[in-house]
Amino acid sequence: MNSKNHEYPKDSSNAVSKSRKLGNRGLEVSALGYGCMGLSFPGAPEKSESIKIIRSAYEKGITFFD
Repeated sequence: MNSKNHEYPKDSSNAVSKSRKLGNRGLEVSALGYGCMGLSFPGAPEKSESIKIIRSAYEKGITFFD
């Protein structure tokens, strides 16, 4: 599996604009999260590709990673 299956659009706009409060301490995260469990199973992308995927999500506004 390679990162091309997971890429976000290449434009420079922030794809995620909504956020949510998490808990009661005021932590604000993106309403859209990225589930990372698939990055740790057999057949998952290599570590360097996984890092690229996570960075791409962050650059597009994802701040909630599970």
